[in-house]
Amino acid sequence: MSPTKILVITNLFPYPWEPNRAVFNRQQFEKLAEISKVKVIVLVPWTSALKNRGQLQKTIKNDVEIDYCVYPYPPKVGRSLYPLFIFLSLLAHYFKIKKFRPDYMLLSWAFPDAVAGSLLAKLLNIPTIIKAHGSDINVHAEIGERRTQIKWAMKQAKAIIAVSQDLKRKIVEMGVPQAKVHTLYNGIDRGLFHPLDKYAARESCKIEAHKKVLLFIGNLKVSKGCNLLLDAYLLLAKQKFPVDLYYIGAGDQAGTLKKIVAENSLEDRVHFLGAVSHSLLVNWINSSDVLVLPSMNEGVPNVVLEAQACGTPVVATNVGGIPEIVSAESGILIEYGSAELLCTALKDALDRNWDRDKISNNENILSWQLNAEKLLHIMKNDAADQC
Repeated sequence: MSPTKILVITNLFPYPWEPNRAVFNRQQFEKLAEISKVKVIVLVPWTSALKNRGQLQKTIKNDVEIDYCVYPYPPKVGRSLYPLFIFLSLLAHYFKIKKFRPDYMLLSWAFPDAVAGSLLAKLLNIPTIIKAHGSDINVHAEIGERRTQIKWAMKQAKAIIAVSQDLKRKIVEMGVPQAKVHTLYNGIDRGLFHPLDKYAARESCKIEAHKKVLLFIGNLKVSKGCNLLLDAYLLLAKQKFPVDLYYIGAGDQAGTLKKIVAENSLEDRVHFLGAVSHSLLVNWINSSDVLVLPSMNEGVPNVVLEAQACGTPVVATNVGGIPEIVSAESGILIEYGSAELLCTALKDALDRNWDRDKISNNENILSWQLNAEKLLHIMKNDAADQC
């Protein structure tokens, strides 16, 4: 019996010049490739392709065939037309897709990816599965024309994957039949993310054993709460609370954050590490006393799952699917927007004696292997057959 063939269309995938981008999708597709045949077409905006000319070469990595589709778009305007631009660009792959003969098309990101992919799938008569992640529903689906297009794509789909119960609820509220929407939490690499000796981890990260450490991992942009975290840290510093803060990630707020740190003479206590290889995050997470993610909106952030798998407590905002995976035994949840509230939560978390073994045994933390098996089951069964 020949393996199931899956064509993935998504912008959420590592670029050659940005290897840490959307690692969670790479991991999922690689595990899916162990039990099926997977081809990924990565959507690349023309502006990024122009800056990195010559790097978009078709390749095969860990049994996943990777190709790229560069699409034009008018920057900052006409967002509702992006699916059309992407669809027209995907037509260049028409005959290669026909040759691959996929059984299913997995569209990972609801807008514009899933809308464009659904147009192509309709032309090729391929059943679609849409995977919704977070801000594609929390942000894009709240905007008139985009919401209409997302609803159309979901109507065409055989099934929709939501990475949290919260996202499933929002999708159902859009008018999508409940039986069509499946909640499937992302997985993590359980072989990589697990508790380590804290002091050995700190030695590898060159962190002094006696220090208290806060860790942020994510894009340095306002919606991720990196600015809010620094505001809360400044309050801790004014109270002479002994703790260091480490930022892992890059983004448009990096310059702003560094300027504020310099103005407050905190360069020796607030550290900016930039992008860090995903395989090294386990040492940083195990080195930390608390992982902090004060986001404005989320699906279920993988970094929270990875932190919990390492037994590291979390301080995060009570948004999206985060309350579904963070309990009172594994972290502290607060409302978004208050630096004072975040400051108090950080002090409470740093002073508390957490049971790290209990945190790491969270039953909601799936391996990528189990996640891939569940995803393939959903694809191969009728939409009404809930997983």
